[in-house]
Amino acid sequence: MDALADLRSAVPWYFSSFSALDRYFRQTEQPVVHIAVEGDLVTLAKSVPDLEFPGVPYADAAIWDGTTRIYFRCLEDEQKPQKQPFRLQNILYDPDRDRYLDPYDDYRSLRGDLL
Repeated sequence: MDALADLRSAVPWYFSSFSALDRYFRQTEQPVVHIAVEGDLVTLAKSVPDLEFPGVPYADAAIWDGTTRIYFRCLEDEQKPQKQPFRLQNILYDPDRDRYLDPYDDYRSLRGDLL
């Protein structure tokens, strides 16, 4: 995903929602990717060309990177990501440090008997 490589040099970002879970379960090639970006929409627009604004509640912007749809959510002023409908979707994956971030202490849900 070339767009994410370009973004990495501009601003910190994380796989979020289903994409963080995909990384946990080692499902790396997915047609849709969710990214949380530490920054505002202006910073994102300067870093990623051809942004689209899909008007969906779970994304501030989106692009096509080949056949992959990437949805971006901006985390402004170091805020926590908005809580998701299912606890497991709150987990983030940091590819630079190869670790998971758990802003709402939901990791135990992932390790429980039932998902």
